[in-house]
Amino acid sequence: MLSIAFIPPKKQLVISTSDGTLSFWNEALDYLYGSTKAPGPQTDILWCTSVDMLMTWQNNMATGFNIWDVRSRVLHFRFNVHKGAVYHAVEVPNRLCITSADLQGNIIMWSISALRRYNADGLTTTTERTECLIGVPETSHTIFSGHGRAARCLRYAQDNDLILAAGFDFEACAFDPDTNSVHMRFKGHSSSVMHIEVVHTPVERAVTADEHSVVKIWSLDRGQGSLADCLQSLNLESGSLDGSTISDMKVLGRGTTVAILQQQLMALVLDATTEVKVIPNGIVISERLNRLWKFGKQVITIAELSTGIVVKH
Repeated sequence: MLSIAFIPPKKQLVISTSDGTLSFWNEALDYLYGSTKAPGPQTDILWCTSVDMLMTWQNNMATGFNIWDVRSRVLHFRFNVHKGAVYHAVEVPNRLCITSADLQGNIIMWSISALRRYNADGLTTTTERTECLIGVPETSHTIFSGHGRAARCLRYAQDNDLILAAGFDFEACAFDPDTNSVHMRFKGHSSSVMHIEVVHTPVERAVTADEHSVVKIWSLDRGQGSLADCLQSLNLESGSLDGSTISDMKVLGRGTTVAILQQQLMALVLDATTEVKVIPNGIVISERLNRLWKFGKQVITIAELSTGIVVKH
């Protein structure tokens, strides 16, 4: 299995495998709705909410971006805006755009408005891919520059209208889509920043993680200047069983919980309420109470959020 994504309108999971198959399952993974063959193994999948279509691609971009109609499971569009391998892509739904990053350090925002128009026109659902595969004439590009090296992960902060990019140059950047420039930088990591997520506390925040398992929480306030304010820094290296780095990080639920996979699964909860529940192998942060709770196997550590001073063991 290479990649998996959830399609909310159909309540289906789509799974990509190494033989080039895309299979569509129910949420319980006990019923297969159907499958289709892609033009090669698709290592990444993105559901585009603004156009109700599925986008898949190979990291090496051998087959470009492939856009699928999930109703018929037919490939409708194929095109490419990159010359090198693409690490990550994210949708910017209120702008009808996709932002993608490649190995050469290019971060490109490109229009998918043409896809919505074609989808609304009701294309044929014939299974003959050669009859329905068409080009996309409307792919206006915006290129962001600011990272010295390649960007590893992209996210969109909708409340602040910022495109966030975590890079191999030990920092993350927040790009302003209106000016095509870096609005602020997230400085403080001492190794490549591999992951970035957007959470709500309920204020919108950014969470970054580097290859040394250091996790940082940042303010996304547009008025703070060119450098983002780091609200908290956590070293999770001691939580690893074998010294391994964080392999994945995803926001869950209402946007307040971050699942962190580091040999074992742990949770980072940014809780906006006064009720704090014990989470095995987890961390709870409350900005309102200025407290951080860290739950070990037998020890609970409580510290001030702003200073890191331990209040209670």
